[in-house]
Amino acid sequence: MKLAYVAAAALGLFVSACGSDADSTGGAKSSAPSATTSAKPSGSAKPVASAAPSASAAAADANVCKAKGLDLGGTGSNVDRCIFKDPILTAKFSKVEDDGTVFEITNPYPEDVNVLSGAVYYYDKSGKQLTVKVNGKDEKWAFFSDQEVKIPGNKTTSVKLGAGKKDAPKDTDVAELEISDFGWDLGEGKGSYFHCKQTAGADRPKGGKK
Repeated sequence: MKLAYVAAAALGLFVSACGSDADSTGGAKSSAPSATTSAKPSGSAKPVASAAPSASAAAADANVCKAKGLDLGGTGSNVDRCIFKDPILTAKFSKVEDDGTVFEITNPYPEDVNVLSGAVYYYDKSGKQLTVKVNGKDEKWAFFSDQEVKIPGNKTTSVKLGAGKKDAPKDTDVAELEISDFGWDLGEGKGSYFHCKQTAGADRPKGGKK
C-alpha cells in the first residue's frame, strides 16, 4: 500500500498535539467490536472545495460544534472546522506491518470518520525519537494530510498509517499518532470537520508535549 505523505515544512503545515494519552500503553477502552481498515491516499494534501451546501446542510454544519460540546470556534465546515484542544479520537500503537504502522483508533462519535490528517512518530526503548524514511529521505515524522480512512462510529478500528517495515526505524519500540484533523465527508458540500488548535511539529518527545 502506498500512502500519500507530504513534507510539512515545505507546505507550511503543522501537525497538532492532539495525540492520545494512551498512544503507547493503555488505549481507549471500548466494549464495541473492532474492525480493520487500511488508509488510502486522497491524492491531495489540501482540502478540496465542495459544492455549496444546501440550507439544511449549512444549518447542520453551523450546529455540529456546539452539538459536540466544542466551543473554541468554527462552524464545522471544511473551511471553518470545529476547533478542539483535547484528543477526541484516541489511538493505541499495535505493530508495524509490511505496508504500514497499525494503530487501534477509537471513534467516540456515532458518525463514521472517513478523512484523517496527522503524523506518526517512532521511538526506541529509551524513549529517543527516531527518524523514519519518507519518500526516500530521513524525517522525524511520517506526516499525512487528508488521508482516506474508514473508522466506524462508536467503535475501535485497526488503521494502517505511517511507514511499513521497509521504511520504519529498525529500533522502533513504539509508535505514537497525533491527529490534527478529522471528519466525515459526505460529498456535495455535506459533512463535518474538526481541527486541533495545538501544534507539536517534527520534534516531539515520547508521550507528546505537555
